[in-house]
Amino acid sequence: MSAFYLMAVAFIWFKLTQWTGKLWLKWRKNKPNTSRFLIDLSFVLIFLAWFAASFWYGGGRVYYYDAEVKRLCAIDGGVKVYEKVVLSPEDYDKLMEEGLKYEDNSSPAQDYFFGSDKDIYIRSDNPTIRRSCSIVMRRKDKKIIAMLVSYHRVGGGFPGWWMSSSFRCPQPKTNFELNQAIFIKETVK
Repeated sequence: MSAFYLMAVAFIWFKLTQWTGKLWLKWRKNKPNTSRFLIDLSFVLIFLAWFAASFWYGGGRVYYYDAEVKRLCAIDGGVKVYEKVVLSPEDYDKLMEEGLKYEDNSSPAQDYFFGSDKDIYIRSDNPTIRRSCSIVMRRKDKKIIAMLVSYHRVGGGFPGWWMSSSFRCPQPKTNFELNQAIFIKETVK
């Protein structure tokens, strides 16, 4: 079904281009040279604008906003560890097996949990760009020990009923990788 949609859009684009060409030939017929030049110049400018808009809408804006997401990610994206935590071998193994839970889903016995700041929408049109921030906190003093900041672009691709394209920076880390960056297993002597 998506192939049919793309073929229909390509057909409409082709027909509009063909119609514009026929209109150009009709308007310049039997005109003096100065008028022909102005008609030719205006149609060349219309064609260039049409061609540029087609490439922008068909894919150029996705590359532009992906580059913007990468730029923002280079500024403050990624994992920031404020405090490394040394755990006993038993607690470390248990944490690595179970992973961190969000505050709502964690039990009071778990010393560390995920909290989440509000997402900030940098661009709320199509495509949307948002900044997400997840934090790891210690339960007893509510201290932030680590933060994961990521940027997302959703949408902006070729329109249709299929799922929108998206891009994320940095690439998502697994809970295991994130936990390894924060928690250290105590060595037993």
